[in-house]
Amino acid sequence: MKHNWSPQQMALLKSLYSGSTPDELCAALDNQLSARQIGYKAKKLGLRKSAEYMNKYGIAENGTRVAGSVSWNKGKKFNALGRSVETQFKKGTKPPNWRPVGSTRISKDGYIEIKIAEGMHKWRLLHRENWKKHHGQYPKSGQAIIFIDGNKHNCNISNLALITRQELMLKNSVHNLPAPLKQVIQLTGALRRRVNERSKQRRQTA
Repeated sequence: MKHNWSPQQMALLKSLYSGSTPDELCAALDNQLSARQIGYKAKKLGLRKSAEYMNKYGIAENGTRVAGSVSWNKGKKFNALGRSVETQFKKGTKPPNWRPVGSTRISKDGYIEIKIAEGMHKWRLLHRENWKKHHGQYPKSGQAIIFIDGNKHNCNISNLALITRQELMLKNSVHNLPAPLKQVIQLTGALRRRVNERSKQRRQTA
């Protein structure tokens, strides 16, 4: 927030800046201003630190610190000013948008997502999590899960089916075909999936 400097504050800054540390300047100004605000104002007024101050704290002419020198604030604890203390998150405090693990939400694409753990990027697509829980793994590359009834919010395992990406592309293009042909293609896909399931079951029992 912009601060309107009073004549008294300006006079104090001009008289003390050359030989005072930021902490000392803040105290002299009743801690109404941050060290950043004071430094910005001093720079705007063209004020400079004295040679004695720069030598004492190891500051070169270009403003950089001389190697091996000790900073004026070494060992000092940072004290926040203004309302920063009351607006900081306390340890253990959860942000307003926090949701517990197991919570669900709707993604921008209309799918249901579920929170699987604490932390960032811990939301997963519910239908994929249900598929993994039932089958032990996510679909492989080149495969996709579809909703049998077309409802993205019905993530029950009985409403999920696995098809190839190629079949998915064909399925999406089927919507533009005449109804009889569309039905034939859908039945063919369902039959192919059933045959594949039977073949897999036979291999597992063999």
